[in-house]
Amino acid sequence: MRFSIITVCRNDLAGLKATRESIEGQSFTDYEWLVIDGASDDGTLDYLKAIVDPGLHYLSENDHGLYDAMNKGIKMAHGQFMVFLNSGDMLASPNTLAKVHQAIVEAQKPALIYGDAIDFEPGGKTHYRKARNHQSIARGMFTQHQSIFFARLENGKQPYYLLEYKLSADYQFIIQYLKLGQAGWSILRMKEPLCRFELGGLNESHRYKAIREDFKIRKVYLKLNPLINLFLLGAHYTHTFLKRLTPGIMKDLRYSNH
Repeated sequence: MRFSIITVCRNDLAGLKATRESIEGQSFTDYEWLVIDGASDDGTLDYLKAIVDPGLHYLSENDHGLYDAMNKGIKMAHGQFMVFLNSGDMLASPNTLAKVHQAIVEAQKPALIYGDAIDFEPGGKTHYRKARNHQSIARGMFTQHQSIFFARLENGKQPYYLLEYKLSADYQFIIQYLKLGQAGWSILRMKEPLCRFELGGLNESHRYKAIREDFKIRKVYLKLNPLINLFLLGAHYTHTFLKRLTPGIMKDLRYSNH
């Protein structure tokens, strides 16, 4: 099997339905859909039970947060590559999986494939988010997590999300994958959007705490020069302050690179 699409949800049935519609509309069908539900009480479990699809596998139980649920998805996965589309997130187009599959075929042992993203606000307004080069990882996430496909590793080599990081474990997870690029694996950049991402997640609403976690992750996993790390900490604090003070201007600057 080529892809494992992992969806974490909790009490977001409308978002889950949107994600499912995006997945079922794909022209490439060699995938499984793994739904990790955090014991929702909004009808999610009944909805999943009613779906007749051998490619759907789901689990509904209490967990220890988003990253714990994502780890459960990794353990359930059988695909060669994994992508995380949480409830409300969607693949960019009906041909996204087909294009990623073709890129994998043409690449040499890719550990990670990433592309651009289409960010959308709750009101429906969209913004094109161009990915930075992955070598800029010290600055933070270079694209949306949902626009990254990860090779599933075996023989005890599979990275997991560390639960000690409540908001930035995805940053730690991606850094571990990028290190595979130094061990004979390739990192593949696709210059097109791979996901539609719904803005306003947990990281965004607790941004200052996430910045402090990023600082720790750079120290532990990137072994970044302490002075550079402190500079980045200050820069991210300043950026977040300005973003909240002048949201319109900062948004225009963020999306002006396309």
